[in-house]
Amino acid sequence: MKKVFVFLLIIWGFNSCISFPRPGDNQEESIGNITRLQDDGFETFETYINILEDTTLALEEALEVILENPDVEWAQINSQGIAIQYENGIRGGIMITGEDDPESFPDVPEPPPPPVNKSVNTCSYEKSVQLYENIPANKKTIFINPHNFERANHANNILNIANYWFPKCGFTAPEQFLNNNATVDVFTTLDDYGIVHLYTHGWAWPKKTNITEVYCLTGETVNETTSKKYWDDITEGHIPIVRATEGNKYFLGPEFITKYNDFEEGKTFFYGGFCYSFLGNWPEEMNDEADALAYTGFSWSVLTSYNSSWAQFLYHKMMQTGEPQPMNLEEWLTNTDGDIAKRHRDARTKNDPEWVYFHYAGAGDMVFWQPLKIDPQEMEGVPDQSYTWKIEYPELPAQYYVVWDFGDGNPKVKVDDSPTVSYTYTKSDTFKIKATLYKKPENQAIGQTEAQAIINDEETIDGESFGFSWTIPYGYTWPRYTITSSISGTVKGLEGNEVESINGYEFGIGRIDITFTEDGPFRIEFNCSFSVTPATQDTTYESGARDVLTFDSGQNSITWLTQGIDPYVWQESSSGVFEHDQVTGSISIMRHMWATWEYYDDEQKLIETEEGWDSSPLFLISFWN
Repeated sequence: MKKVFVFLLIIWGFNSCISFPRPGDNQEESIGNITRLQDDGFETFETYINILEDTTLALEEALEVILENPDVEWAQINSQGIAIQYENGIRGGIMITGEDDPESFPDVPEPPPPPVNKSVNTCSYEKSVQLYENIPANKKTIFINPHNFERANHANNILNIANYWFPKCGFTAPEQFLNNNATVDVFTTLDDYGIVHLYTHGWAWPKKTNITEVYCLTGETVNETTSKKYWDDITEGHIPIVRATEGNKYFLGPEFITKYNDFEEGKTFFYGGFCYSFLGNWPEEMNDEADALAYTGFSWSVLTSYNSSWAQFLYHKMMQTGEPQPMNLEEWLTNTDGDIAKRHRDARTKNDPEWVYFHYAGAGDMVFWQPLKIDPQEMEGVPDQSYTWKIEYPELPAQYYVVWDFGDGNPKVKVDDSPTVSYTYTKSDTFKIKATLYKKPENQAIGQTEAQAIINDEETIDGESFGFSWTIPYGYTWPRYTITSSISGTVKGLEGNEVESINGYEFGIGRIDITFTEDGPFRIEFNCSFSVTPATQDTTYESGARDVLTFDSGQNSITWLTQGIDPYVWQESSSGVFEHDQVTGSISIMRHMWATWEYYDDEQKLIETEEGWDSSPLFLISFWN
C-alpha cells in the first residue's frame, strides 16, 4: 500500500513543478497548466477516498500536494472541496460536493394543478383599477440549468409550471439552456429577458465560514476560445476555473453578470436558484449595479428540492390570472395560505445556521401580470375626430363584453367579444375613461380600469409637404470642402390663402421658392440638417463655415443645435416654426466664418480663429404671391 502512495506523490511532484505564466504571458499555456493541475488533484482525491474512505483525509492529502506547487499562492479546504488562489490572479479549485443533495427528496408539498373554470370574486373586481408599474417589461424568459443531467426531475417540475403560467401572464415559455449549452456567453445576454431563472450549483469562496464571494456553475467545459475571450474576467477573479465532476468548468461571480447586463430597461426578475445565492454581493450587484427589478436567493446552502419547490410555488401563486388582482413578491413571501414555508431546516447543518431562508431584494410590489389596462393610458387629440382604445388582459374569456364610459356625459358604450373601441369627442376637455370587463354568460365583472383623454381644438398644421437636399462644393481651390444640406416640412396658407407651388433648386446655395395664391398669413414647419466635409483630411483649411438660422425680418427665435464633430466632419441640425401675416420675406441660413480650419491627427478636433459673419446666405426659403 505504501508503494502506491509513493508512486502517486512522485507523479504529483512532477506536476507541481509546472511554471505558470503570469498575466500577459501565454494564456493557453496558463489555462492548460491550471486544468492539468486540478485534474490531477481531483484524480488524487478519488484515489485516496477509495483507499481511505474518508473525505477529510483525502482532501488533506490532495491539499498538501497542491500547496507544493510554487505557482499556487494559497489553497484551503472548504465544505465543498478545495479553493485555490494562483499567483497569476486566477481563482480555481476542486468541487467535491455542491451541498444541495440532488439525491435527497424531502417531503415538500407540490403546487396544486391549474384551476378549472375557477370563479372570480365579483365584489373585489374594482381593485383592478390599480395600475402596476413594477412588472417585467421584457416578455422573453430563460431557464439555465447546467446540471440538468443530475436534477432533471426537479427542473422539469419548474418548467411544467413555467410553461403553463408564463404565457397566461403574457410571457413566452422559457428558452432552455441545459448542461453544456449553459455556456459563459449565455450569461452575457440575460438582459434580453424579463424573467431569468438560474438553477445550478453555488460555490462559497473561499469557504462558508468566511464568505467573500459566491460563484455559480456554468455548463461549459474550459476551452481555449472562451478563455481567450474572457481572459480579463478570469485574471480578475470574476470567472474561477473549478474542477467539478464533469471536468474543469467556468464559474461566474455577480460582477461578471453586471459587467455584461443591464436589467433596467427590461425590468428583469432574477431567480438566483443556487446555494448561498443571497450572499457574496449577489443582491447588491443584481439590484444596485444591474438594476434588476427584483432578485431572489437563499441565505445558505439549500436543498435542491426546496430550491425547486420555492420556484414552483412562487410562479404558481403570483401568476393566478383568474384572481381579481395579482399577488406581489412581498405578499408571496409572507403568504401561508396553502403555500410552502419560506424556510427549511437541514439536519446536515450541525454548526451551520439552523434554518435556510428564501429572500428577495428589490421591488417587493413586483407582480407578473396586470389585471386590466387601457392602451393608450393617456391620449391627446382634437374634437370631431375618431380615436381607438384597447383593453389589455392576460387571458380574455372565451365570451365577454366591455362597457366603456368615456366621461363626457354620453351613454356608455358596450362592445361584445372585442378588446377595441373607437370614439369621437365633440368638445374640448380632459376626460376620464373607464372600462369594465364582463364574462359571459353569467355577466360577471372581472376587471375595471381607467385612462385619460385630453381633447383640445388647437389648430394643427396640415398643409403642403416638401423635401429637398443639395451637395454644393465650396472653396478657392475647387473643391476645398462640400456642404450637404437637407430640409423637409409643411407649409399652409391661413385665412383663405393657399399654397400654389413649392420649388427647390441650387443656385450657389440651396433655395426654395414658395408661391401663394394671394397675400396673407401663412405658417411653415420645417426640419433641416447640414454637414461640412473637407476634400482631404490631412491639411489646414483657410476659410470654413458653419450655419445659423436667421430671419431677414429680424426674428431669431429658432434654436440651432450642434450635434458635434465626427472626425473631419462638422454636423448641425435644426427645426423651427415660422408664422407671418403677409407673403413677404424669407428664411435664411447665414454662414459663420473663421480664418483657419485645422485638423490634428492626434486630437482630431476643429480649431477656430478670427471668427466673423458672411453676409451671403448658405440656404434660403423665399415667399411669393
